Amino acid sequence: MILKKRKMFRIFIPRFPNFNIYSLVARTTTSVGPLFVATSAARLDCWDVEVIDENNLHGKYYPRKEKGVLDHQALQNESPADIVGFYGSITSSIPRLFELARFYKSLDIMTIAGGKHVENLPEEALSRGIDYVVFGEGEITIRNFLMNFDNSEKRNQVKGIGYLVNKQMVMTEKRNQINALDRLPIPDYQLLRFGKMKLYPIVSTRGCNSNCEFCAVKGKSRSCTPEHLLNTIKYLVEKYKAKSFFEVSDHFASNMKQAIRFLKIFTEYQKTIKKRLRLTVQTRITDARSEEYLAAIKKAGVETLCIGFESPIDEDLKAMNKGYLSKDMMKWTRLFKDQKVRIHGMFIFAYPQKDENRSDYSIEEKIARYWDFIKKSHLDTLQLLLAIPLPGTRLRTRLENNNQLFSIDDIGWEYYDGQFPLYSPGAGIAPEVIQNGVGKLMKRFYHRAYFLRLVKNISLDFPLVLFPSVFTLFSGKVDLIKKAFYFWYRKFYQNNLLCFGGLIILRNWMRDFRKGDFLLRLAKAKKQNM
Repeated sequence: MILKKRKMFRIFIPRFPNFNIYSLVARTTTSVGPLFVATSAARLDCWDVEVIDENNLHGKYYPRKEKGVLDHQALQNESPADIVGFYGSITSSIPRLFELARFYKSLDIMTIAGGKHVENLPEEALSRGIDYVVFGEGEITIRNFLMNFDNSEKRNQVKGIGYLVNKQMVMTEKRNQINALDRLPIPDYQLLRFGKMKLYPIVSTRGCNSNCEFCAVKGKSRSCTPEHLLNTIKYLVEKYKAKSFFEVSDHFASNMKQAIRFLKIFTEYQKTIKKRLRLTVQTRITDARSEEYLAAIKKAGVETLCIGFESPIDEDLKAMNKGYLSKDMMKWTRLFKDQKVRIHGMFIFAYPQKDENRSDYSIEEKIARYWDFIKKSHLDTLQLLLAIPLPGTRLRTRLENNNQLFSIDDIGWEYYDGQFPLYSPGAGIAPEVIQNGVGKLMKRFYHRAYFLRLVKNISLDFPLVLFPSVFTLFSGKVDLIKKAFYFWYRKFYQNNLLCFGGLIILRNWMRDFRKGDFLLRLAKAKKQNM
């Protein structure tokens, strides 16, 4: 029997171009989508598969240039890839994706990319070094593609791809969505090369039943069974001793019945292994209307809820098509807070309003409205961004039609991370003003007092909680001491540590902003937009 020569399929997650709010956490986590695709491809005979996340590079073994940047030439020399794939869902990393695609094309390596950005702008990708674009979910598509890698005729007939013929894009037959998510293999984290994992992403749901104007995730939500999601956690706990998980579905409770079922069996699993696992989920503020869901969150010990409040201003919520108004937001927030769970509040400041729903608030009045809600709701951590007119969203179409959107030639994709104004706000408001408004609110929330609170937590609160009596100190009851430590960590230390980290992130971002040339780019964009 003659053994076939093995081939290499390497997937890259391009690094962020600017320091942003995700830069630090990205060093110890990754995007789960590429791992799903890689795990599916790795089951093929004669194919070696790996994922490299440029935001999560650790150890002394990866080839590097200055400042720890991955040396792709050295990597290709050491371990040649036959085909290179790219994760193209994060718009701010698209310039880096195209840079890498052009580099590998110069080495005559086939390139393929998938993700929300490239599938919404496929011609752009195909003109900048990408040979094939994958539309929709890639697990089955990539398997069929690699199986026909050596036969161009069959390869070009694979469903769900696009490519150029005589400079014209050809799209093959659309591939159906994957509805039976339980049939997908559990992502194999061993395929992540050079990475270090602390926060493990898991996912139960694809798609979203909401229809927010600014979001590119569309389509009816599809969920795996609660048992399948728990099996993923079991696998990660048993194989990697994982402790922290981020359920990355855009709306964890889009199927409320299954979300509650999962939280219940997750609670029992923690009791069985006698360990408390840290779980973060993204939920909708309106989910607080379910008493059973609230109770399940509390019993499961969910650590953090990420909630997209978006705005405390009704005109903004109407423009976003959120489906609720501000009058109930505080009540729902308090219902969540009653479950002893941390809340990470996510907002969009100064959302571009529609003419039919325009408010008369000044920027200072908007800052006051936001701060009043943030303060009264007792949020634990805060994410405040500007609107991002992503490709494929109705928001982008509206701003383009109104001639409010700045040209990509002036302000490129690398600035599409929510920290830069990308459009003219209108109503005589300068873009710099809304960016400064975000800065003012963030500085109010993440302030220097958190450092002093940490000092107090360690020097005073820690001994008072952990050593309440000589008996506790010398009893040797390890479980009692562990419980006291966990109580101190959750009640006193954790949130102050996170907010101090937020202060460091904010200062680092401002340092890099001052060094950059964004304001010059913005001035040019404003002139072109007049």
